[in-house]
Amino acid sequence: MRFKDTLIYITVGLLVGAVILCFGSAFGKIMMGVSFLMPKGYIIPFSFGSVSGAIVGYLWYRSKRLLIEKMKTEQEAITDELTGLYNRRGFHTLVNHQIELANRNKKSILLIYGDMDNLKNINDTMSHQKGDQALIETANILKKTFRKSDIVARIGGDEFAVFPIDAAEGNYEKVIDHLRVNLKNFNKSKDFELSLSVGKAIYDHKNPIAIEKLLSIADKAMYKEKVNKKLQSLKF
Repeated sequence: MRFKDTLIYITVGLLVGAVILCFGSAFGKIMMGVSFLMPKGYIIPFSFGSVSGAIVGYLWYRSKRLLIEKMKTEQEAITDELTGLYNRRGFHTLVNHQIELANRNKKSILLIYGDMDNLKNINDTMSHQKGDQALIETANILKKTFRKSDIVARIGGDEFAVFPIDAAEGNYEKVIDHLRVNLKNFNKSKDFELSLSVGKAIYDHKNPIAIEKLLSIADKAMYKEKVNKKLQSLKF
């Protein structure tokens, strides 16, 4: 495919270069009052234009390929290979930018932290392949729950973080209810069950903190929910 693309760019460059120089030569002949209908008079412009155009076409293609490859490499550096979500590095990069905007606009922002409840059980009883599938399905549910503009990341083995763009603290329960409904619907028809414990943290522009501290606060809130779930299960 790359050879074919290269050939197309070279051919287009060759033709465009030849046409431009031949037209230029014809225009020059007209301005000088010389006949422009003699084919031999265009051999040099055609040859030079073709070679120059082919070179320009090739260089254009190479620069485009290098740009695409650079963008792909940069995207891969901030993307989790398994789930397609942002990885921890990507999450930090994007959320730190949002924190800068929050400070500038004097706004508070919401951070959601989630941890899978039963990944170890899936790995131990079903297989690590099923465990990977569970991670992918969890990522898909998070993508379905949140908007495309929201920052959704896998920041650890079974840990996820979400930064809903422009979401206020009051939206938290509504969003989490939506997440639970999506999990419940998924669990109706699958051979393994997905469950997430979640917690939140609020970034206050009046008391700025680093993203790691914000994640730590949300992690502690998530852990409380996880403990409560275990206590509830022991009652039955």
